[in-house]
Amino acid sequence: MQIRKLNSLLLAGLLVSVPPLALASEKLARKLEAATVTLQDAVGVAEKATGGRAYEAKLEKNSFGLEYEVEVLADGQKLEVSVDAQTAKVLGIRKDD
Repeated sequence: MQIRKLNSLLLAGLLVSVPPLALASEKLARKLEAATVTLQDAVGVAEKATGGRAYEAKLEKNSFGLEYEVEVLADGQKLEVSVDAQTAKVLGIRKDD
């Protein structure tokens, strides 16, 4: 009897913890649907702009819209390249310490 109660409590705990994950996935899906530029294209734009190699990239929402933040290693320096998710234009390049 005690094992059933424990299993029920564990299952209830899992069910309570799932919605935030689902919400995060839904938010990410909405961001990706709104971006007309793919992550792969944004990485290519960042690498071409810096002559480096990307090692990390993510889609972010800012006050102006969506942008990809691509981390690039170029000439021994870590750079962060912002790429517009609608136009694929480089919005900025800055050293990332």
